[in-house]
Amino acid sequence: MAGLCEGDNEPPGYLKAISTDIVARWPGSTHDSTIFHESRLRALLETREIANGYLLGDGGYPCKSYLLTPLQNPGTRAEQRYNTAHKATHNTVERQYGVWKRRFPVLSMGLRCHLQNMSNIIVSTAVLHNIAIAARENLPPEDPEVNRILLLIRHQDEIPLQGNLRGNQQIPAVHLNYRDDDNPGQTTRRAVINRHFM
Repeated sequence: MAGLCEGDNEPPGYLKAISTDIVARWPGSTHDSTIFHESRLRALLETREIANGYLLGDGGYPCKSYLLTPLQNPGTRAEQRYNTAHKATHNTVERQYGVWKRRFPVLSMGLRCHLQNMSNIIVSTAVLHNIAIAARENLPPEDPEVNRILLLIRHQDEIPLQGNLRGNQQIPAVHLNYRDDDNPGQTTRRAVINRHFM
């Protein structure tokens, strides 16, 4: 599952929407960059049908003119500030996914139903979560019992706590060609660093 979040100047814990583009048809082990590469969103960005703003991706994504990734080895203060800002924004999005999963614990515990039903359930929870955000519903509290069960499930199935890769595991070779940065992406990232972080 992959989604697009839109940030806004909202109170802590709130985003404008958790998902304006949800892709919930891929198995859980599919790398995020593969899901994005096959998405309608990428096609719209590549053809410049969507031209305003940038997406932020982690190091598993390629740096493109519309998709900014962190620098692997920031060498200047401006590059370090860029990476710090990128990480802080990315963490905000990740926290929002955590709130979504707290509101609908089944997303963390796993669905046991037909794949088409899973996709419908995931998208439905995203819509309901967006409605809750728009209505300024209280953030769901932590549930110690759900956390205990999740720890048991992760331990039993050796599910990674974050992302699709465990520890320092390398990105599979099938993703390396897609991950390579292109020159327009590097040029765009450099322009953003020069404009906002110098």
